[in-house]
Amino acid sequence: MSSVDEFQNSHPSALYVGSASRALLLDVLLSNNGTWLKRQLSDYLSTKDAMQMSFVCTETRLLRSVAIPNDDLASRSMFQRGPHDFYGASKWFTLPIHLPSVDIHTVIVRGSWNDQGWGNRKGMLSIVANADGRAPGDHQAPSSDVVACISPAPHRKEQFQLSFHPLEDHHNDNDNEEYTLWTRVGGGGGHALSVQDLSLMLFVYEDACSS
Repeated sequence: MSSVDEFQNSHPSALYVGSASRALLLDVLLSNNGTWLKRQLSDYLSTKDAMQMSFVCTETRLLRSVAIPNDDLASRSMFQRGPHDFYGASKWFTLPIHLPSVDIHTVIVRGSWNDQGWGNRKGMLSIVANADGRAPGDHQAPSSDVVACISPAPHRKEQFQLSFHPLEDHHNDNDNEEYTLWTRVGGGGGHALSVQDLSLMLFVYEDACSS
């Protein structure tokens, strides 16, 4: 059974390749043109499907996961009570991503969070691209600079996940990428936000790892 057959049998909904094209597809993957095709396939597939295809064999490997050391992230927990007269969001810290966006398929931030445990739920976490970007305040819609957000925070501690795909238009004037994590507690009095157990995972194109 070919590697393409194995992939289709294990995950038929992700990608369909006709029987007449399977040998050609594998030949292209093995050729010098394989890098272009692998990136096209990666961008067509979800992160989960691309990783499943990567596990079929070496020739169909599209992505690799890169765990960012958690020493810095693990120390970044927060508990904040919101002033009654502040309804905006606050920049927390810049994500420690030190690879160019052109080599990254997906960025995933995970952690746990909760609000004050009663009353209205206003807590939000956002990832914002560009140094001049801002996260939304209460009753505001996210701008185009917000690449991922989640709200409202639960009353009891729960796990969360934020994910996004870096794009070239996220670059700032110096052609660098910067992604910052923003928090919103919520105004009006009595609101609080707790965030803990942060981790950061990158899914990187295979050719970027082997170059």
